[in-house]
Amino acid sequence: MKKIKVVIILLFSFILVGCGSKNSITGDTFASKMTEMNYSIKDVLSNYDYAVSAYNAYKDEVSVFFLKGKKKYDVEGIFIDEYQNLFSEVGENYDKKLSSGKTWTSLMLKTDEKVYYISWISDSYIIIKAPKNKTIEVEKVIKTLGY
Repeated sequence: MKKIKVVIILLFSFILVGCGSKNSITGDTFASKMTEMNYSIKDVLSNYDYAVSAYNAYKDEVSVFFLKGKKKYDVEGIFIDEYQNLFSEVGENYDKKLSSGKTWTSLMLKTDEKVYYISWISDSYIIIKAPKNKTIEVEKVIKTLGY
């Protein structure tokens, strides 16, 4: 039941006009900014036929996945799937922060041990997973990328 409520909230946030819009970045911009932050980058585009760019980035125990899709609607559908998967992975006990605007939605979940962040902007999305003690690093990545 809790998952259904979360999906409904997410869908309403897609419909409602929020506070402002954000711009999607390119895969090259993602790779460049993550390299500047000393992350190891791996191009994983060959795994996604609906994407124009896809990367995994790692540093210490922080992992960041970025995908820029060919179509906005493909990205929104995949984002909803990833959103549901995240709740399945996290379980029952977490703190949640959901935000949205005209062209974007973001969700941060914190458990006793981990922090998760998932966000889409227009035709792209990111997923960040890290130990809770790396929350400041996660927030730095979010700010740097604009997600």
